[in-house]
Amino acid sequence: MEHGITTKYVNRTYYYGETSYESQAHTWLEINPRLIVDITGDQFKNNSILMNYDIPVYVGDYNEFYNLFESTPNGEHKLTKGHILSNEERIIYNKIKEHL
Repeated sequence: MEHGITTKYVNRTYYYGETSYESQAHTWLEINPRLIVDITGDQFKNNSILMNYDIPVYVGDYNEFYNLFESTPNGEHKLTKGHILSNEERIIYNKIKEHL
């Protein structure tokens, strides 16, 4: 946002059973249509339902893993340079920037 890069916050869910309890949500950023920036993919490395996905930082197009997840209502938000972050969002944003 600081450099004028429009980003979309994407939160989607993978449903692997009959009930809503049998699901897993995942969140990543999208830059331009379909360019994913995900810094938390390796959280699924011990989850066989989610392909034991173990890439800690992924930048690229949708692949077999990301195609598992379905859109949810209010699951996408566009973030632009003029977007004002809440105090909690600013803290999280600054922590993420430390690792980039």
